[in-house]
Amino acid sequence: MTASPTSIRRPRHVKIRPAGILFAAVAIVAVTYGATWLAGRPGAAVPGPAQNRDQALVAPGALVDSAGAADVADIDAQIKIWGPKAAADARDDISAGNLAVLYLGRGRLTGDAADYERALRAADRAVAAYPTSTGTRALKATVLQATHDFTGALSLAEAILGEEPRNVDALAVAGDARLELGRLTEAGATYDRIAAILPGPALDAREARLAWLIGDADKALGLATKARDGADMSTSSDPSFYEAQLGEMARLTGHTALARTAFDAALAIRPSNQLALLGEARLDAFAGDDAAAIAELRTAAAIAPRPETLGLLSDLLAATGDVTGASNAANTIHVIEQLGGTSAKLFDRQILGFDLDHRGASRAVLDRAVAAAQIRPDAAGLDVVAWAAFRLGDLATARSESARALASGSVDARILYHAGAIGIAGGDLEAGRALVRRALDLGPALDPRDRHDAEALVRP
Repeated sequence: MTASPTSIRRPRHVKIRPAGILFAAVAIVAVTYGATWLAGRPGAAVPGPAQNRDQALVAPGALVDSAGAADVADIDAQIKIWGPKAAADARDDISAGNLAVLYLGRGRLTGDAADYERALRAADRAVAAYPTSTGTRALKATVLQATHDFTGALSLAEAILGEEPRNVDALAVAGDARLELGRLTEAGATYDRIAAILPGPALDAREARLAWLIGDADKALGLATKARDGADMSTSSDPSFYEAQLGEMARLTGHTALARTAFDAALAIRPSNQLALLGEARLDAFAGDDAAAIAELRTAAAIAPRPETLGLLSDLLAATGDVTGASNAANTIHVIEQLGGTSAKLFDRQILGFDLDHRGASRAVLDRAVAAAQIRPDAAGLDVVAWAAFRLGDLATARSESARALASGSVDARILYHAGAIGIAGGDLEAGRALVRRALDLGPALDPRDRHDAEALVRP
């Protein structure tokens, strides 16, 4: 007789192998969560959580975006299976965990913030059903991370690590949260702990981003290349993620040809890869092919209307004379902002940046930027505060916050451009123009609107 999912509780040291047909969106993400939530056929036996298992680490961006390996219709079908199961039995952590993963995957694909909220509720139910499991709690920590509650995710991950110091899933959440909170030295130390347990492409991808954030562009590009080379179709949860990350790292560091090759490769594997679609659009815009860029942005926005995509689309449509289209794209960003809640939380910086460059600065915008940076004081957050203050004419605050943003060693073209503009406005023409030229030298790392304004600052 087949045991029901909720009746299975295996000893802590039993290694579990998946049974049944694995559903991509669950199987890809589940390996990150410390619990073996592997969805099989309806009615098939599903293994229960196992704290000590064969561990696998998934790269942060591949974590849920890799659900693109399955389409939304597939995810919807699986939600119809696991939703009733979870609702029928409050003790069923397996079904609740599957449901959380599915909602999170669909949210990544569609940009629907309500799915992130549903994922968190499902993760809460999984924890309530099996509160002693580090697996259910690691799942919740990952959902918190995805909803940008980095402080909450870190707190929960640290609690798990107090029980299991070598829990790779909790270490990954802790390292990623520290990185997003601007605690870069701590993030590096956490990644070192992972390296001693489970080195590989997913860790290389994390360390590539860390290297870029501290200003080591060559190391960042090398690690992103290593991650891509170490991942393949047979072993990686989502090889397109690694190609897209390499493309983005190449774009950010000014290596246009490599960026194009990597983005093309990512889209050949998975045509819906959001990072690659946006990256290709940016390369085309830099090359002056606005028509191609607009087409790619429309494709990306139809999949998931994210403010970053809509903002660039609005700029390019305006530049090509499509005033109505530009206005529609901008208005969609404003709708996302007005919705508040999880939507605004997920895209707060993108929305703030768009507001500052398109709607003008206000004290309210500066206050929002300051409040966000107090929670998440990384270089990008500090730069938003600096730019808001600059737009308001508060050069003292702008200089102070810009200096803090640069202190990490950032080579982010937008941060360099902003710092240069602030320096020039404050009378330090030589140093300011040098920073702006550094930003311009990074080619497609600056979007067209910023590039236009930056070029004006260094024009003789």
